Amino acid sequence: MSPEVRNRVLHLLYEIERDGTIDHTVVSLADRCDLSPRYFQRVFQQLTGERVKPYMQRLRLQAAALMLKTTDDPVIEISDRCGFATHSGFTKAFRRAYGCSPSQLREHETSWSPPSEWPFCEASLAAGPLAVRIEWLETRHFVARRHLGPLAGVFSLWARMVGWARERGEGDEPRDGFGFHYDDWGPAGGRVRYDAAFEIDGRGREAQLERDGLVTLEVPGGWTAVVDYAGGLLGLDRAWWRLIHDWLPASGYRGRTNFAYERYAGSQLSTSALRNAAAALDLRVQLHLPLQLSTSPRC
Repeated sequence: MSPEVRNRVLHLLYEIERDGTIDHTVVSLADRCDLSPRYFQRVFQQLTGERVKPYMQRLRLQAAALMLKTTDDPVIEISDRCGFATHSGFTKAFRRAYGCSPSQLREHETSWSPPSEWPFCEASLAAGPLAVRIEWLETRHFVARRHLGPLAGVFSLWARMVGWARERGEGDEPRDGFGFHYDDWGPAGGRVRYDAAFEIDGRGREAQLERDGLVTLEVPGGWTAVVDYAGGLLGLDRAWWRLIHDWLPASGYRGRTNFAYERYAGSQLSTSALRNAAAALDLRVQLHLPLQLSTSPRC
């Protein structure tokens, strides 16, 4: 495929992933890329490793699973919100993907009991199972390259991104890096979607970036739950789990999880630091989980 077609479809993927509850068709997506349905399906599969229909269903099931874990909304309401025509069809697809029914997944989730004075102020946030703080972040723009495959490939992706930045005159010490997650780090085919990104000032360089095989991302501003993490790779996975599956349901907030991301200090992206990170020895990471909040958290 040409770089132009690749980036056209990749941009569309980012739009789809902003709201994984919508069930798109091959024809509608192909039209948006100005491609024939047959060619679009082929390009889509090359970029994602999946055909359109199972890809879209996986996104909708992931969105449903998160709602089941982090809200008390009725199962039938979640099924409808995620685009399933019938409750029985939703339950069948969910059981095939997760090995249990939606109700069983919700019943098996464990969480800790919040103090009676919550919703949180900053002091009570820090006293919980994770040292979580809530910060207001402005809208940010990023230049990113996507990885699709085994988690281990993320480290070589960062080596390429750092090399790209140096070639563009960004200096010997890389800027802070940002990693965007779209999948659990589980055994689902051993494939994860992950974007390695650097922050940029606004937009306007899309043509050059596309020639370099990169895309731009805009992350809307808003209130964000932030956790500082230090440790190994397995512990990082656990920290995300506790933030999303323990802290978030107990907090009473809802996450805008389509842009959950990590921030790495520039020193973490040197060659030696990447080698240590790949060996799961030494990570210093900020976890960011955007929240659905229109006003300041109350104390």
